Amino acid sequence: MQDGKTRLITWREEDFTDASEIAALSKCAKDAFPCLEMGQDLEWLNALWSTPDKSLLVLSAWLDDRLAGLAIFKVNSASLQFALGEITFLRKRIRRFALEGNPLIADTLPASAIGDCFTTLAERLPKNAAVFLAGIPHSSAFHVELHDKNSALRSRFFVVPHGPTYLRCRIRWDGSFENYL
Repeated sequence: MQDGKTRLITWREEDFTDASEIAALSKCAKDAFPCLEMGQDLEWLNALWSTPDKSLLVLSAWLDDRLAGLAIFKVNSASLQFALGEITFLRKRIRRFALEGNPLIADTLPASAIGDCFTTLAERLPKNAAVFLAGIPHSSAFHVELHDKNSALRSRFFVVPHGPTYLRCRIRWDGSFENYL
């Protein structure tokens, strides 16, 4: 909300034709989100996931010509297994859209930005798709959105927890490998 008016934020799919476009968006992301983690570095992910059988789906939100939201989904084919104990009774080929951590959302965006991001994602998913999420901090707005049965995200997606919650340890690594040791 700015000047008493609600701003409509639209998420869009980024379509890259060359490395310079990826580098430009990556620079915008690093400027907008200084604490960007390696798993959210667009150039690094693009180098790993630009193969015939893997790709990235990048959704972005812009506010006053500045990047204000970014969600990077790793896309690949996978087999979804339905099992009861050790017996698998169904396997289905799917397109897997994986997001690690939270979508990057600037403080200037409204609380509805996460739901809007996943509404845009839902419009782009093929019929045989599944979205996998990992590494979502308990204290994040995204975690709250996932567990709120009345959220926009839950109205679009069937949310199924997979496995127990666990803690992650992060190490800030400033300097060289020798300094770390």
